[in-house]
Amino acid sequence: MAGLTTTLAALNRYRRAVGAHDEATHLTEVTSFGDNPAGLRLFAFVPEALAPGAGLVVALHGCTETASELDVACGWSTLAARCGFAVLLPQQQARNNPAGCFNWFRAEEQRREGKEVTSVMAMVAFMVATHRLDPRRVFVTGLSAGGAMAAGLLALFPDRFAAGAILAGLPFAVARDMSEGVALMARGTDMSGEALAAAARRASAQQGRWPRIAIWHGSLDTVVAPGNADALARQFRGLHGLSAGPGDVSVGATARVETWRDRSGQALVVQSMVYGLGHAVPLSLMDLDPALRVGQAGPFAQEAGVAACWQSANFFGLARHARTPHPAWPWPFRHGAG
Repeated sequence: MAGLTTTLAALNRYRRAVGAHDEATHLTEVTSFGDNPAGLRLFAFVPEALAPGAGLVVALHGCTETASELDVACGWSTLAARCGFAVLLPQQQARNNPAGCFNWFRAEEQRREGKEVTSVMAMVAFMVATHRLDPRRVFVTGLSAGGAMAAGLLALFPDRFAAGAILAGLPFAVARDMSEGVALMARGTDMSGEALAAAARRASAQQGRWPRIAIWHGSLDTVVAPGNADALARQFRGLHGLSAGPGDVSVGATARVETWRDRSGQALVVQSMVYGLGHAVPLSLMDLDPALRVGQAGPFAQEAGVAACWQSANFFGLARHARTPHPAWPWPFRHGAG
């Protein structure tokens, strides 16, 4: 508990030093959407005249952060307006967690019947039905605690998500309470890929395909140890039945990217370690291509020469762009396919 208190205090000091994001976004709150045992708030952005069958991105904020702040940091509503998909941003309530964290570390939230996961999945069902979205094109992403929760949703509901993007997150079902969660944040885990995968298989009893996953982490993250990115990659390689050995490695000026593919060449697990990045969303606000300048630097978003949220939308197959990404990015696949 002391470690978590210290971490949250440091995050709040940083927020005060750099200033919180302006929360004037395009998000709309929906107050009635179905079963909501956790009492979470639903914020969403749906572009005007969105075509039926569009995709949906579920984006989960980190501790001491709001849905609106995550949207500003990543630019998800901007990307949605440009590319034609909807965005769902659940928001935690202080009565569930005083620091505003999603409770990814609690054993009860590592079951399909967990209160918070039930609330999020009710939001997903509401958005798909209300806006006639394609249930096969639902994706989830998150930062920090939101990233850990996103990994949990991929593990618990692999039949409901096509892919995910985890930023500064943690593997599923390693911690079972707050003290174990703090230890995992600080040190990571040396569990094998098969043991990590087994935890997800037990939770969902999935017999079919598993979602693809893109993993982002900063090499200088002192809040969530970078080793957690390695564990996430091991967990999802195990779920996909991929080799435990190294993947295809690309090293560029901004990041080291390792990719594991299926026999057809599709990227199933992509792990990006961004050089010089702390506990933050990596941005590329100085890129010469204005289409890639999305998001806003702030408490949990940092210029790093890599547009992680645009790249994640590309991984999902949602980004439409006339040109390939900047050649300095060692990104191993074309738009969405791999």
